[in-house]
Amino acid sequence: MTGTTDAPETPTRLLLRAMEELTRSLREASHVMSKQFPCSRGEVPLIRLLARRGALGVGEIAHAMRVDVSVASRQVSHLVDEGWVERTVDPDDRRARTLRLTADGEALAARMLDVRDGAMQAVFGDWAPDDIDDAAAVLHRIAATIDAARLREQAPALATTG
Repeated sequence: MTGTTDAPETPTRLLLRAMEELTRSLREASHVMSKQFPCSRGEVPLIRLLARRGALGVGEIAHAMRVDVSVASRQVSHLVDEGWVERTVDPDDRRARTLRLTADGEALAARMLDVRDGAMQAVFGDWAPDDIDDAAAVLHRIAATIDAARLREQAPALATTG
C-alpha cells in the first residue's frame, strides 16, 4: 500500500486542502515576520489585538485569541514584564484587571503594523483591489461557517451539562 486513496476529489476536499496550504503558508510567514520583533510569535497577535481593541481583560483576550485563559495569562505576564502591556484595576470591578498597551507597546504595535502592511503590499501588490476584497470576503465567510458549525456541535453538549 502506498498510503494514497482513490477517493474522488470533491469540492469540500479541495477546499480543505486549500485551507491546509493557507494555514501552513501563514504559519511560515508569521514565523519569519515575528523574528523582526522582540517578542514571541504567539505574542504578536496579542499586541495587535490590544492595539486594535484597547483595554481588555485576560478572559476577553483568551476568547478573542481562542486560547485557554492560562495561555493568555502567561503571554500577558511576559508582555507586562517587558514593559509593553500594563495592568490596571478595572473601575467597574476592583477585583478584575484591565490590560492595555504602554507607550512602548503602542510603538511596537505601530511598527508591527508597518511591517505587516509592507509585507502584504509586497505579496499582493499585483492583485486588483477588488480581488483582495473578494478574497477577504470569502475568507470571512469560511471562518464564520466553521465557527457556526463548531457552535452547533457544542450546543448539545452544553444543553446536557447545564
